[in-house]
Amino acid sequence: MNKQIALKRLKDVLNVDSINSTQSDFLSTHVPFRKITVTNDLSGTPVSDYISEDEVFSKYFNNSDVYNEHQLIVVDGSSGSGKSHFIRWIEAKLSALDVQNDVVLMIRRSDNTLKGTIKQFLNIDEVKNIKNKDIYERLVRANQNVSEQKFKYEIYHKFLVEIADDEDSSLSSSDQKNFRELLSSSEFEERMLMAGGPIERIYSKIVDSNTTNDEDVLALFEIEDFTLDYDFNMKLKNNASKKAVKMANKLLPETDGSFPDDECNPEILVEYMNSIVEPVIKACAGLEPGDFQQIFKEIRQELFLHGKNLILLIEDITSCTGINRDLLDALIVKHTGENAKDNMCRLVSVIGTTTEYFKEFRSNYLDRITTMVTIEDGAIGNNQDDLIQFVAKYLNVMSVSGEDIKKWHKDGALDSEYPVHKETEVNNWEYYIYIGKKISLYPLTKRAIVNLYNGIDVHKTPRYIIRKIIEPAVDSIIQDKKMFPKFLLSKKPNLSFEIVDRVKSTITNMPNDEEEKAVMTQRLLAILSYWGDCTLDTSKKGYLGAINVNIFAEFGLSSFAEKILGYKVDGEKFIIESEDITDSGNNDQGENTEPPAPGSIPTPIPEPKPVVNKAFEDFAKILSEWHYDKKSFTKAYQVRDEISKFIFANISWQQEGVPLVSVQMVEKSSFDLVEIERQDKKVDKGLVLLEDNDETYQLLLAIGKSWYLGKKREGNTEYASWDFDGSTSSIRVATSWLEKHKKTFVDIVKAFDQKAKCPDYLKCSMIAEVYRGLLNGDQQVSRVSDIRVDTYIKENNLRKKSELNGHSQEWCDLVNNIVYANSAAENNIDLTQRYFNLIQGNQKNAKRKIINYNLLELIFKELRSNSFDIDLENLETDKIKARNDSKDYLKKIVSRVDKVASAECLEGKTLYEEALTFFGFPKDSEIETDDIKDLMNEVIEFYKDTETNGVNVSLKTNEAMSFKDKGADISKAFAILSADTTDMRTLEKIILYSKNPMQIIKQFIGFLKKVDEDRCNVHSEMLAAKESLTRSGNWSNDVDPRFDENKSAFDDLMSLLED
Repeated sequence: MNKQIALKRLKDVLNVDSINSTQSDFLSTHVPFRKITVTNDLSGTPVSDYISEDEVFSKYFNNSDVYNEHQLIVVDGSSGSGKSHFIRWIEAKLSALDVQNDVVLMIRRSDNTLKGTIKQFLNIDEVKNIKNKDIYERLVRANQNVSEQKFKYEIYHKFLVEIADDEDSSLSSSDQKNFRELLSSSEFEERMLMAGGPIERIYSKIVDSNTTNDEDVLALFEIEDFTLDYDFNMKLKNNASKKAVKMANKLLPETDGSFPDDECNPEILVEYMNSIVEPVIKACAGLEPGDFQQIFKEIRQELFLHGKNLILLIEDITSCTGINRDLLDALIVKHTGENAKDNMCRLVSVIGTTTEYFKEFRSNYLDRITTMVTIEDGAIGNNQDDLIQFVAKYLNVMSVSGEDIKKWHKDGALDSEYPVHKETEVNNWEYYIYIGKKISLYPLTKRAIVNLYNGIDVHKTPRYIIRKIIEPAVDSIIQDKKMFPKFLLSKKPNLSFEIVDRVKSTITNMPNDEEEKAVMTQRLLAILSYWGDCTLDTSKKGYLGAINVNIFAEFGLSSFAEKILGYKVDGEKFIIESEDITDSGNNDQGENTEPPAPGSIPTPIPEPKPVVNKAFEDFAKILSEWHYDKKSFTKAYQVRDEISKFIFANISWQQEGVPLVSVQMVEKSSFDLVEIERQDKKVDKGLVLLEDNDETYQLLLAIGKSWYLGKKREGNTEYASWDFDGSTSSIRVATSWLEKHKKTFVDIVKAFDQKAKCPDYLKCSMIAEVYRGLLNGDQQVSRVSDIRVDTYIKENNLRKKSELNGHSQEWCDLVNNIVYANSAAENNIDLTQRYFNLIQGNQKNAKRKIINYNLLELIFKELRSNSFDIDLENLETDKIKARNDSKDYLKKIVSRVDKVASAECLEGKTLYEEALTFFGFPKDSEIETDDIKDLMNEVIEFYKDTETNGVNVSLKTNEAMSFKDKGADISKAFAILSADTTDMRTLEKIILYSKNPMQIIKQFIGFLKKVDEDRCNVHSEMLAAKESLTRSGNWSNDVDPRFDENKSAFDDLMSLLED
């Protein structure tokens, strides 16, 4: 390789769009196609025998027997199979024939717009003076002053018009209306207009473009365009019409991938929309029905007048989007028979198409296609000599100056004069012999080329050989040889795990830093996999794993080779031999050869394989396919669970400031601590996603070994261990990984950041305990600042539910049905106490708790400074259910406490107003202790009078004396009930009534009511006696005559006593 030249020529030579490469570069890199099939009867059985490209050309393009026949030849193949290359080769061969009576026109994909396609037709010399050019001029003028975004909107809304006007729709009437509603929604419009979406694909096929489209991209709708997801549908539901939402729901796949409606689903809609793509494109581009057929007919007539025939080579039929159906209709028109009167030239057309697009038009043109040429995957590569020649030519041409290649082409492009570059990078390297000349394969080797080709994970076609092998290899060696082969560093090493472990252990003991060791490991694994035979065999002198030691030296890896080989690597001592992969190295003319025999690549004696653990090998295979082939991780649960166990067991949680209860919450959760990307079960049920990368791969491998190779059994329990050969490196991988990611898991389990000091669930638990104590009455304070931290550490038997007599019904319901329901209060305080519990030794389940008082007090004071208020509305629901329990508990309390406080205050006010009536006080008066004592004295006197006068009532003197003694307490209770709570916060109201003032007031008022009842009874009895005396004539003028009689008798008695 000549790096200086290659750096300049790389892009031009490796341009995978052969239409854009120069004729000289094209011919200098051309390798004959051998894997081609041809059939002339598409309705019959296709020909299965392979023929060469020369045979195809001779039979259909250089054959006088068919010269005057109308031909429609379709060249079919997968994306990148070499269709463009083959058609370009036909053009080159026709040019070499110097045909006099044929106009050869190549419709180039490089100008793959509708305007570009029509322009190429009109640029034919013989038709430049054609009279009717107004069609093209109209096409040029259309939308030339419209911005890109506006034009895209016009395309989109043209679809809406087409759907509205479509009276023969394949959709039902209701589906058609609903579908149009969906397309009319702004959300779906945005989806269709996004970058890379269907409207952009269609737009790119209409307007002029200077970019090269080297992909077989179709300007059509795809199933993915109409396959919706839950998130999109929820967004749509909030903004779009009901009809749009109804249609969107039909496009939401079921869990098994099916759709709810067989008559309206993404596949049906794609078919429907693609049926109207062409009319939309033509309408947007300014083409009217029949325009193209007319202009193409006139071109053929013009050529006929000049005595010319037309050979039309269309590299990609999709480049003619908007007129491709019209074009196909025009290409099937013969110049003979009933069309002879139109005086059109003979037409031979060659159409390149992907297999996928061919299916779109095959049935309609089946009997009109005269020949089908199929280029299959592996057309280059099935024969290893062709494959190596293909790569060798590209490696060579990019190191030869463009001037030298052009001169060779100008001088006749003779094989004998084929220019070969002079190798400037290495003194000796493996080569390929072409027409007796050695072409260096640097930086590849024959074995590397074959192995890399076999590792291509897409179509094994020329395009992908260039993209996946040649281009990245050359780019890597030019840009940074110290990282070569950079393009393979993330690719699966095709090595046994024993080889991988040996490589790693060897590098571990080398005096490089960790980053250098990691890069060296990746590079060596790639080189051993692709340049070598996947072993570390040293039986052949100067070779390691079938790789010449000079290759290690060239790539700066000789230190590793010397460690394995045990001797110094001399860059000049060992010559790199050219492996005889096939015996076709002297096949200068590229004759067809069979693939090499299996033994043609020398295979060194492999190292003896150790006894393998079948379960581990199965796991390793699954892991390898997951990492390198991006498959699902099946049976992931075991290694996933072992990773979780490893993490839980190897982090000193208390030292990291994480209490045991927080760890246990996560351990017992239905969510796993880790989830592996693309695991097959329990998807989205993990707290930390282990992404698919090399680091995760190594961790999974290490943990997998601990389970499958180190598994132990104790009774019926199996557990992983590090007791297996080579476990040291696995332990190092696992512990290094954990140390690197420890903070992630600590933060997940802690559930709070540095600013928060503690998790939200603990705050909710502590606040809920404050409410519990106040509502239950075992915490009685006058203000928020009086609440003490000791409430969390007092004996739990002091938290038993109290008698709630006196409180409002709402208050009682809250305490009974929420606060103390289903052991909620007990579980809540247990959470708080366990959070602050300091574990001593291994006594994780000890009943005696040693509280981290300093931390408890710190968090408590912060909560109290915020008046035990927390923004419950913005608390996110935690994946760990146990961490939601205290939040839910507090939410239930807080959601009812406003109503409870209001009800309590209202009832208290009502009681106070009722009490004032007994004192005879006006509204808003204060009831003081002396007022209560005075009232009770009156009550006592009342009962003494009733007793003196023999009134028959139950005496309540003792009760009155008791209430008199409680006068101060009753007065305080009245003060609470009479307090103005208008501007009080809810918690302040709860604190106010937490002493249950209504209990003693209700008792007091109840007593007063009984006294009042007795008073009423005494008064009634007195009135009844008076009325009886009045009726008997013994009562007049409100004076009881019995008084005088009794006084007279009393006076007489006194006189006698005095005597």
